[in-house]
Amino acid sequence: MPKAGRYTGVAIGLHWATAGLVLVNIPLALTHDWVSHSVGPAMMWWHKSLGLTVLALIPLRLLWRLAHPPPAPPPAMRRWETFAAAVTHWGFYALLIALPLTGWALSSAVPRDTPIPLYGAVWPYFPGVHNLPLAQRHALHGQLQVWHAWLAWAVCALLALHVGAYLKHALVNKDDIPGRMTPWPRRARTAAVS
Repeated sequence: MPKAGRYTGVAIGLHWATAGLVLVNIPLALTHDWVSHSVGPAMMWWHKSLGLTVLALIPLRLLWRLAHPPPAPPPAMRRWETFAAAVTHWGFYALLIALPLTGWALSSAVPRDTPIPLYGAVWPYFPGVHNLPLAQRHALHGQLQVWHAWLAWAVCALLALHVGAYLKHALVNKDDIPGRMTPWPRRARTAAVS
């Protein structure tokens, strides 16, 4: 099978930065209610800061991707696999914009005046949300909690699919796909796509 090429160094860096933030943020969100009252708020402080960082990174990733198309799929890759990969990648982009946006709106709809943290600074409230009457804000807060949770589970599902596809290519197909996005090539280094 011919080498499929590699993503650019910038694309690889943005991918792993985003992946690291998401992989840290998921457990922060899932466990902050289970820890002591002194630790839980700190975990949410980090969760919100990391989520806003993801919100800033995804547009950069999209712009880079549009300016630097990914390597072509290998000829042996089936059409349904290529389609599934594209749906997964674009699904990640959509979810990783929608998820922090709903989190930002959710934090802005909290019935009390709680500032939104961004690594020690204060992030502005989501436009039009915090100024709503208290009863509307309270109702919106409940809806946004549901949406944010469903989007988070959708990200987890896509993540499981993505890791499963990686393992299939690495262990079953034994092709060059896994090495295209790793910081180091899995096999012989191929030219980066510019």
